[in-house]
Amino acid sequence: ANSVSYTGANPVFMDVSPDTWLMDEFFLDLFCLNVDLYGNPSEISSLFGLEIVDAAESIGAFTVRDFNIACYSLNGNKTMSTGSGGLVIGNDLEKVRELADAGRVNGEYNSIGYNYRMNGMAAEMGLRQLPYLDKWVAKKRRFNQIYTEGILVSYHPLKRNGIHPMTVCV
Repeated sequence: ANSVSYTGANPVFMDVSPDTWLMDEFFLDLFCLNVDLYGNPSEISSLFGLEIVDAAESIGAFTVRDFNIACYSLNGNKTMSTGSGGLVIGNDLEKVRELADAGRVNGEYNSIGYNYRMNGMAAEMGLRQLPYLDKWVAKKRRFNQIYTEGILVSYHPLKRNGIHPMTVCV
């Protein structure tokens, strides 16, 4: 909600689909910041052509989506962690560089930016983890499968389009 407030907009929280635990397109009538959850990327961005996706919870869950900017958290509780900070990916290299450099493009500040850059040690820690990301995601999915098969699970999100969530509700 903070990122929405920074733009001067008012955050409005929406209900989620009981099948996916993600925002339900049925409730979508305004521009939104789409949020992925528990390794389960939402398809809303593809359906509605949203520009920004909060993909913090779905790193390693690869899917084809239509977005301009995706943000990933690398906080200590995430699948891949640098202790704090995150990363931004996007289709517009200049915009990504602007976001990464406090609003500066080619030495000029053309927009209000924020200094959310991580330090070099944290960045190196993240780069060193990348080769292990697929293994860690597979392990989380395996734990999910064990829980789903071995414990009476009260609810788990639907598996769809080859996406396998990493969390269940016990």
